Amino acid sequence: MNEVNDSTEEESFSNGNDSGKPEKTYSSGILAYGIAEYENRNPLAWPGFAASGDVRGLPPTMISVNEFDKNDGSIKFYRLLLSQGVPASCRQLMGTCHAVEVSPSVCPDVSRETARSIADFCRGLTRPGESG
Repeated sequence: MNEVNDSTEEESFSNGNDSGKPEKTYSSGILAYGIAEYENRNPLAWPGFAASGDVRGLPPTMISVNEFDKNDGSIKFYRLLLSQGVPASCRQLMGTCHAVEVSPSVCPDVSRETARSIADFCRGLTRPGESG
């Protein structure tokens, strides 16, 4: 599971290298979530770098994935959690793009259902492994 999609399909940005050496490019997601931790392969910042030992003993975990999220490893991380006995739930919101659930003015029904699913999970009303 030591795999992260660092594809630069979306707009990429250079690290400002003027040395004449080939430049590293980063997707805007890597820039937003932290270049240093990505380069350090920190599984706390980038779950796609997590290995079995990193997840054993974690509390019940809920993962919410949008259909058109770039392949960020969320579903693979969910499967890793399950393989290590971590109670986990994964829901995929079909027809949605990244982070649309945090924009209630754009998709109020998706925002409400996501908030309800998270609240139910936190209250223990949904069991890990069930669809949300």
